[in-house]
Order: sequence, then C-alpha cells, then structure tokens
Amino acid sequence: MEVNGRTRHSGTAGLALLLFWGALAAAGPAAAGELEFRPSLTVGEEYNDNIFETADGRQTEYTTRVRPGALVRYHAPWLVWDSSYTFDYRHYARKTHGDEQYHYVDLKGNLQLLENFFFVDVADSLKRTTVDVSRDVAQESLLSPQTTQNVASVSPYLLWRPTQHGTLKTGYRFADTRYWEGVGNWQREHGAVAGWEEQVSENTTLNLDYSYSRSKTDLGSYQTHNAMGGFRYAYAANCFVFGRVGNSWQRFDGGIKASNLLWGGGITHDFGKVFVTLDTMVQKADDPLSISTRQVTYSGRIERRFQRGSMGIGGGYSEYYITQTDSLEKRRVNGTWNASYEVAKSLSISAGAGLDHFYQGTSGDSYPYRITGSGGFTWGFFNPETSLSATYSFQSDRTSLQHFSSERRTNRVLMEIRAVF
Repeated sequence: MEVNGRTRHSGTAGLALLLFWGALAAAGPAAAGELEFRPSLTVGEEYNDNIFETADGRQTEYTTRVRPGALVRYHAPWLVWDSSYTFDYRHYARKTHGDEQYHYVDLKGNLQLLENFFFVDVADSLKRTTVDVSRDVAQESLLSPQTTQNVASVSPYLLWRPTQHGTLKTGYRFADTRYWEGVGNWQREHGAVAGWEEQVSENTTLNLDYSYSRSKTDLGSYQTHNAMGGFRYAYAANCFVFGRVGNSWQRFDGGIKASNLLWGGGITHDFGKVFVTLDTMVQKADDPLSISTRQVTYSGRIERRFQRGSMGIGGGYSEYYITQTDSLEKRRVNGTWNASYEVAKSLSISAGAGLDHFYQGTSGDSYPYRITGSGGFTWGFFNPETSLSATYSFQSDRTSLQHFSSERRTNRVLMEIRAVF
C-alpha cells in the first residue's frame, strides 16, 4: 500500500508476529505457558464546541467513536509476550470532517533462545502522535495536528555473567520509524549496544553503557556514539536516588560534528502519606520534524495520599535543541494539579488543571499560553471492568494570561461505556 507516495510496510511488526507464532509452534505443549486473550469494546460520544480550535468562526461537532480491541498476553519461561490492538472508528455527525479509521498497536516480546544467555527483544508501536514535539495535543482535540507513527524494533543480545553480582549485556539493535497520514521524518537505525551493571552492595548498583548507531532519514544520515555511567542507591523502602552522566558524539552528512553532555538523575522519597519525585534528564526527543533533536527536562511532583483518594501537584521545564546547530528551538514550562476520590467501591471522581507556557525559538508562537481544566467520574457497574465514564474538559489558548481578546477557547464533554470480556 502507498501513502503519500511512500510504500507502507508492516516492517518489524510482521517479523515479530512471525517470530511469536513460530516459536509457539516449535515449542509445543511441553513449554506451555499462561495465555490470556481479552477482547474489549468502548463506545463513546463527544460534544466539542470548537472542533477546529479557532478564535473566530467556532464550529460545534458531535463525534461518535467505536473502539473494539483485544489484549493478548503469553508468559512462559522462554517467552514473555504482551500485546494490544485497538481499532478506532470516528463519525462526525455535522460533517465538519469525514469519517476516520485508525489502528493502534502496542507489542512487546522477549524470546529466550538459549537459557539465561541468548535473548531477542521485539517491539512495535502504532499510534497517533503530535507533530510538534513540545505540545502533546493528542488528548485535546481529535482534529489537532497529528500524524500516524509506527516504531518497530528488533534487538538480539547476549547476557554475560562474568562476576557473581555483575552482568554484561552485548547486542545489536535495529529500529524503523515511519509516518503516514501526516508529516514525519522517516528513520531507519541500526547499531551495537553494550551495558555493564554491578551490584556492589544490597542497596547500591553501578552501571556503564555504550551504544553506536547509524541512522538514515528523509533529512539525511548521521552516526552517534553514546557513553554513560552512573549509580542507583536505595536508602529506604520506596526511596532511592540515582544519577548518570556521559557524552554523545554525532557526525552528520557534510562533516558536521556535534558533541553534547548527557545526564540523568533524580530522587524519589516516600514520606508515608506524601510521595515526592524530582528528576532531570537529557535525551534524544522523538521529533517527527527534525533529523535529530535533543531534549533537556527538569521535573518534579508532590503527591498526598488519603484513605480513599489522592491529590498532587507537579511542574516541569523542557528545552528542545536542533543537534546539528545546537540551536534552542522550543521551550516549555508547565504546572499541573490533579485529585481523585473514591466515593464508593465502584464510583470514583477526578479533577485536574494545568498551565503551560510555550516558546518557539524561530518564529514565535501565536498562542504561547494554555490553561486547561477537567473533571469527571467513572462508575463500574456489573464488574470493575465494565464502566461508564463522563468527562468535561476546558482549554483556553491565549496570547497572554491577562487578555481574552484573541482567546481560543474549547469545551468538550465525553461519555463512554467500556467493557472488557
């Protein structure tokens, strides 16, 4: 099948499925494990008073969504397989948009070919994702700028145990990222990975990692060397601190080179009724519009747990750099609040609010501020896995926090019935 002039292939997903069923057939009943198959069905109706998220000329739409799906799990000593599939059909009653059909796949598997030594990881993810890496709009509007992303990977590896408390992992990784029904930079990556982990005490673990990859994309090719080392220390139950530091070296077409510091670290502490998490990280961002984007993130969260509910606040700051030029393209500052309460055994209510400030380094942003709020309930009738839910959400995109003159406002009401068989 061709989409936007490109040939769409099942890629690694087909290989993964072939590997799964072939392994099952070869193993026979002697290696039988636990097989779980659970179909589901979700039917929902959504009211949206600004389906295109515009400041003027607002259009109301009623959208019906039908989402049948299934969960398949197989756990055996030689194979662990977790997968899910959902078909999403959308009908727009007022014809603001044609009917849509999307497929969602989440697949992860680990096959043990030689006991405790030779393994193969396979994964495939098919989903709708946001075009702008700094704005997750997939939950805000069905018609917001999105694209369909498929990321498939295969990674055979060997697990060595040269010391009593240490393991060395060496292997190969192939990943294929494709986009259709929207924009996106197709990418194919292959390379070698090696990682050492040593448990030096009951509570302390040290780790070293190195990876090499060669990537070919629509926008060009590049090579990457990453090296990192760090530790994890658990100082109490549900309390730990970790840290990692290293460097990334990249070489792009035309001889362009880039060298950037990598790090990751944080602390998680459980005070009993209060749970606190602080962390920071530098990583490659999954950016559909760039050959290579570096993301720097700082975040924190405080959660207060009650007998029948919880309440939490969080916040974060993120920067997005184009790696070849080391130029800051986007920034985001965000804060969130959320709460939940169990009214009865099968009835719970929840509420949340958020504030985001976006900055686009190249051309600016016409709506740099976003205010959101939501509230709803979930009622499990017959059994906990058959539920009725209703949610109201509000979103206001603004040029400034004080002025409403050019506000882009959207109200949504969603009702759903979900059954798991």
